[in-house]
Amino acid sequence: MLNGTSALGLDASIFYVQKFKKIGAKVYAGYNHGTAYDPSDLDLTAIPKYNRYTLNPKLLF
Repeated sequence: MLNGTSALGLDASIFYVQKFKKIGAKVYAGYNHGTAYDPSDLDLTAIPKYNRYTLNPKLLF
């Protein structure tokens, strides 16, 4: 999934699931990006600059 915002933000994520006989695997990965955003031009950001990464693997029995 991809998502963009009018405040120059970006979200991207992927989810994968696979089942093997008695074992299964799940993986979620995500990336979030925010650009410093000052909608009123006051030199104060309403949204701070950030980069966030998420990785969540699971092995199921």
